[in-house]
Amino acid sequence: MRLAMFTFADPYVLLLAGLLPLLALVKRKTFVGYSHLRLLEKAAAPRFWLKVPLILFLLATMSLLIALARPQKREYIDSKQVEARDIILIMDLSYSMEMGLDGDSRKKKVDLAREAAREFVKRQEGNRVALIVFGDEAYGSWPLTTDLKIIDEKLQTIGTRYYGGTNLEKPFRKAFHHFEEMGQSKSKVLIFLSDGDAPIPATAKTEILDYLTGKNIHFYLLGVQLANARDILDIVRGSNGSFINIQREEEFKKGFEEIDRLERSVITVEKTEVLHKEFYQGFVLAGLIFLLLREILRNSLILEFP
Repeated sequence: MRLAMFTFADPYVLLLAGLLPLLALVKRKTFVGYSHLRLLEKAAAPRFWLKVPLILFLLATMSLLIALARPQKREYIDSKQVEARDIILIMDLSYSMEMGLDGDSRKKKVDLAREAAREFVKRQEGNRVALIVFGDEAYGSWPLTTDLKIIDEKLQTIGTRYYGGTNLEKPFRKAFHHFEEMGQSKSKVLIFLSDGDAPIPATAKTEILDYLTGKNIHFYLLGVQLANARDILDIVRGSNGSFINIQREEEFKKGFEEIDRLERSVITVEKTEVLHKEFYQGFVLAGLIFLLLREILRNSLILEFP
């Protein structure tokens, strides 16, 4: 269901409207004395018309203030149901990912991982994707969303900074918490892009495996020149997950096909802004028309006292 909301981008400008009564006092004409009231009766148009220029001036000022406050209409989708999978993408941004690829010192591991992630996201139309990055800590870059453009924009900036050493346990826990908080689909997928170059404590490894298998989460490790990756490969095997060497295009495509075969579930997408329209132009035009009418009345139709 679409909901429309009228609002102002800069509502504080409307506070200036409180100055309009003061402006009206300043614009009032000074009293002119006459020795005989008959002279006044002959000199002026009906008294009402003497007030019209001031009224038009105040209307023009109010219209222009509203225009400056930028009135706009925003349309929202209150909620909708879609068939989707919930996918969390975890990107390794530890110092080891800054190293060059073997045989190509100009290209870093993180460059290959970013390209693979963007290619993956491009193919997830209709699914919800979240992004987590990590080094020695894990950070939520963006929550589960069907707006894949936002995820791609986030991925484009990856590689401009790194987050210390490699802690493989924390991103798992961050992802599990996010699935608990926002996951709705029966098909939950965890994609882990890393060189896996770090140990995982035995207790943590057991807990990670228990969660993956207990919640039926599909785990994919997209590896970048795995070296000391024994522990994370143990998690792949123990969870019946998949390891994909992203340097081999045929393996990469096979991974896409596997994910595409997973069942989609009906989920509810929360309120999302879908349209943003400005309306200030009409108020600018109205303000100019009021000013034009004021000048016409002042100069052509009535007599104003100095």
